[in-house]
Amino acid sequence: MPQTRTQRGAITTETAIALPFLLTLLLAGVWCIGVVTTHLQCIDASRDIARALARGESPADIQSLIHQITPPTATVTYQTTPAIQVTVKATPRRLLPFLPTPTQSAQSTLHPEPTAPTP
Repeated sequence: MPQTRTQRGAITTETAIALPFLLTLLLAGVWCIGVVTTHLQCIDASRDIARALARGESPADIQSLIHQITPPTATVTYQTTPAIQVTVKATPRRLLPFLPTPTQSAQSTLHPEPTAPTP
């Protein structure tokens, strides 16, 4: 009498093998999105802060802008002579403790806008 093989349990086994791989792929995708989002926030913040400095806005307005538009973990440094140079550095939120958190940074450089002569 010949023995027949059945496929019972094949789907369970395939799922048990594929599921950890798919979850790892999902976590890697979410991590990449977090890193890219933080980098884009740094770029936007450095550009906007440099524009505000070039327009000659007050230090209080600059500090308010920094608190509004930078990521929570950001550090902002700037100098205004001879050209305006703004650097924003931030680390993305930690998704899981074993994933690295690379520091993202962006730098913008502008020349100050000329001031209008007083009559």
